[in-house]
Amino acid sequence: MTGNEEIRIEMAEDLALVPLTSEDKTKAARTVTTALVEMLRSNSPAARAAALKALCSLSTLESNGSYLIKAGVLTPLMRDLFLIGPNHIPIKLKEVSATTLANIVNSSGNWETVPVDADGNTLTSRPIVHNFLHLISNIGPAIEVKLLQVSSSAYTL
Repeated sequence: MTGNEEIRIEMAEDLALVPLTSEDKTKAARTVTTALVEMLRSNSPAARAAALKALCSLSTLESNGSYLIKAGVLTPLMRDLFLIGPNHIPIKLKEVSATTLANIVNSSGNWETVPVDADGNTLTSRPIVHNFLHLISNIGPAIEVKLLQVSSSAYTL
């Protein structure tokens, strides 16, 4: 995905909304996932939202999990889930983050050993599990369900 930020946002929004075949989702994941993850790291709320929705769409195809993991999606997803305060993302986007994360842990990717924060913690590390439990107890039911799916996948290892 090239072009100025406005064009990249439009392309990501289109990718999130347009129904794609499995083949198209695989092709898109191979070619644009890295650019979408870069957009997740942007300071622009519009860019982050568009990228997150597109990544969620791509994550619905189980085989795409490895592409998303390889592109580094886990760290920004975790940041968005756990970030509170003035820079946090809206609850609806936290739900999209949780859905994407649940799709990834139910995929064929090797997420178990991938660090999700600067301290090298994985999804099964005690601090991350503690944060999940804290978030589950303080957030709405739609996100709770997705985080419980993530937790149950992490503990069946």
